[in-house]
Formats: sequence, structure tokens, C-alpha cells
Amino acid sequence: MSKYTILRSYLSLPAGQLGDYGLHIGASMTGNINFVTPSPPYSGPAITAAANNYIIACGAAVDGNRTTTANKAALQATLIGVLDATADHVELYGGNNPVKFTSAGFTLASNSHAQALVGSTGLRSVTNLGTTKLALDVVVAANAWCYIIQISTVPNVWTTVLVITKPSEAVLTGLIPGTTYAIRICAMGSGNQESEWSDTVSHMST
Repeated sequence: MSKYTILRSYLSLPAGQLGDYGLHIGASMTGNINFVTPSPPYSGPAITAAANNYIIACGAAVDGNRTTTANKAALQATLIGVLDATADHVELYGGNNPVKFTSAGFTLASNSHAQALVGSTGLRSVTNLGTTKLALDVVVAANAWCYIIQISTVPNVWTTVLVITKPSEAVLTGLIPGTTYAIRICAMGSGNQESEWSDTVSHMST
């Protein structure tokens, strides 16, 4: 049986992408039933807070000031430490199960030199599934490990609300009745591959 490991490509991500990656892991670990006992070293909200602190520091360091630059470097090291500790925990307690690994938001390191390219995905339709819920009919992407779903109520402002490993799990909950949501999706594959974002679909929650 193959030994699965996590691809730690976040170590070489540029500033903007590292912050977003941290938010992705934080969202994936929040309420993740695969990693309850023993408790992860950092909760989903704690990972998200570390990512947000780093993102704020990046914005402040644009002025090139020595103090803000040093603070950015310190918070970058903190975020990477949080991600490393989380990746270690997932590898240790994930039972060598690739589905559990990817449910935490991480990408698996390839066991071969050739990586299968991730295909494109999209939304065939969106339907109301009772009050404050929307069911998404997702196009299955070839070689996808997980799918990232974002929503928006303000133009060009997107929020990741769901990271799933099975298209059948694509159900948005806790929505505001009478609000129209723009929805998009992308697929992630091995080697940290990410498909293009799908076309946007808009739908009103009831």
C-alpha cells in the first residue's frame, strides 16, 4: 500500500497566495469530523486567525518600513509553523487515507514523477433545498482531489464557504432568505494544481 504524504508547497508560495492558502486550510479544518480526537494542535478558527494576521501584515508592509516588514516576516513564520503542525497532525492521525488528508484542505504529494492534470469543473444548476439551503449540481473534474466553492453578494468579493471531496456534498447552508448569491467553483488536484474558476451562477435563497 502506498504511503501518502502532504505536499508542503505552501513553503514556497508568494505572500498573497500563502495567506489565501492558510484561509483555505482554516476553513477545511473547521468542523472537520475526520480530526476530532486527538484534538489538532490548532483549531480551524486559530488557523484562519493566523492567516488573517499575516494578510494584514502583508498589507501594512507595502510601505517598506523596517518594523512592518519585520512583523510580516514574523507572522509568516508563525503561519508556516501553524500549517506545518497541522500537516504533521493530519499525516499522523489521518490513517494514511487520502480522502481524510484532502478533507483537511491539503494536497497529496505525488507518488510518481508524472502528475495527472486536474480537469475543469462547473455548476450545471443550483436549486433551493428548503429554507436557507442551496443544492449545487457539480460537474465532476478529472483527477480532482477536492472542490472549492465560493460565494459573493458584492461584486468581485468572494468568500470560500465549502471545501468538499465529493460533488454530492455540495450544499450551501445558513444563507439569508431573499438574498441573491453569485456562486463559483474550482477543482484541486495533485501537485497543488488548481483548475480555472467556473463561470458564475447566480441564485436567490428562499
